[in-house]
Amino acid sequence: LAVGGPRGGWERPPQGKTLKIVRAAGYLENLPAEFPFPDQDPRWRPLVRAELAEEDVVVPFLELRDLEGDSYSHAAVYLEHKASGPRGGKVLYCWFGLRYSAYADDLLAAVFALAAEKVER
Repeated sequence: LAVGGPRGGWERPPQGKTLKIVRAAGYLENLPAEFPFPDQDPRWRPLVRAELAEEDVVVPFLELRDLEGDSYSHAAVYLEHKASGPRGGKVLYCWFGLRYSAYADDLLAAVFALAAEKVER
């Protein structure tokens, strides 16, 4: 998801790049620190931070990178719309391609636990 459209995503990954999903420290710790980009559906729809207001809160959990360390933005994030619309809205976003990962069940369990934690607040 790119807030405001598919900016920053692609239909096919860059040729010659080996991609991996990298977990942010302190989050989703039931997942490995990194794992391969699932290639069953190559469409990439990241959250694009540039589309949001500076005051909005974005907490990234998973990021797509290549072996050179270049970032292609975030595959899983928690977002609070503090200044942009819908103001007060909260989103827990996971890129749909993660369901093809070998860790999809663990990811789903962690995301539901995180959502329950945010709802309790």
